[in-house]
Amino acid sequence: MNVSLQTLATSYRCLFVDVHGVLHDGNQAFAGAAEALRSARRAGLYVVVMTNSPSRIDVVAGRLGRASVTGDCYDAIVTSGELTWRHITDPATAARRPYFFCPKDGPSWVHDIAGRTESIDDADVVVAAAISVDTEAEYRASELGALLDRAAVRGLPMLCADSDVTYPLRGVIRLGPGWLARQYEQRGGKVVEFGKPCPPIYVEGLRVAVTPALTEVLMVGDNLRTDVLGAQRSGHHSLLVLRHGVHRDLDVKELDREMELVGARPTYIADSLQW
Repeated sequence: MNVSLQTLATSYRCLFVDVHGVLHDGNQAFAGAAEALRSARRAGLYVVVMTNSPSRIDVVAGRLGRASVTGDCYDAIVTSGELTWRHITDPATAARRPYFFCPKDGPSWVHDIAGRTESIDDADVVVAAAISVDTEAEYRASELGALLDRAAVRGLPMLCADSDVTYPLRGVIRLGPGWLARQYEQRGGKVVEFGKPCPPIYVEGLRVAVTPALTEVLMVGDNLRTDVLGAQRSGHHSLLVLRHGVHRDLDVKELDREMELVGARPTYIADSLQW
C-alpha cells in the first residue's frame, strides 16, 4: 500500500483526482497531496480535479485554494454540480418547475434557477443537490422520506448533482445527496446522475483533457463505489487511497469483501496521495 505517483507517472498522460478524502478534509490539504499534484504536472501529466461536489467550478476552485490546493496543482476542474447546472439551464434540457431538496444546505446556484418551486406538488422534476442530515438515524427522523414518497407517487424524475452516498468531511463520514438518490430508486423513482460513477463526468474529464486514450487516464480516489467503479466502467485505471477516505476503517479482509460487493477493484492501492 505504498504506491506513489512517481512510480506510475510514466504509464499515464492524465490524472483524474477526487477531492474529499484524497486532497483535503474540508479544511486543509493532506500532507504531501498538493505537492504530489505539482510534481505530476512537472512530469508532464495533465491533472483534472474531478469531484462529485454539487457546487460549480469557481466555488470548488475557491475551496481548494483555501485548503492550500492552489491553481498550480491542476490544469482543470470538473464537478457534477457544474454539469447539473448546465443541464438545468440549457434550453434543450431545462426543467420548467424544479424542486430542490434541502435548498438552504445546497450550492449557491440553486437560488438563481428561474422557475424553481418550493412545492413538490407542482414540480416537474426534483433535484438532489444537498442533504440536511448527516446520519441514517437523522434521515429517518426527518421529513425527507415523506417528500421522496410524494415525488415517487407523482412519477417525477430526479436529477442528482452529487452521487456520493457518503463522504468524509473534517474526519467524519457523512451522508451525501447520493443517499437520497438511492432511497428514491428504492421507491421506483428514475434518477439521472452526472457524477461518479456515472458516465457524464468522465466524458467531461476526457473532453477537457483533450481526449487521451482511456488507458492513459489514472483515477485517484478514496471511494470504491464512485471513483473506482466509475473508472472501471469507463475503461480507466484507478488508484485507491485509504488513510483519510471512506474505507479507512476497513482491514485488508474487509476491504476485499467490499470490493467483491461493489464489483470494483482498483489497479493500485496506496495509503495516501504522495509523489
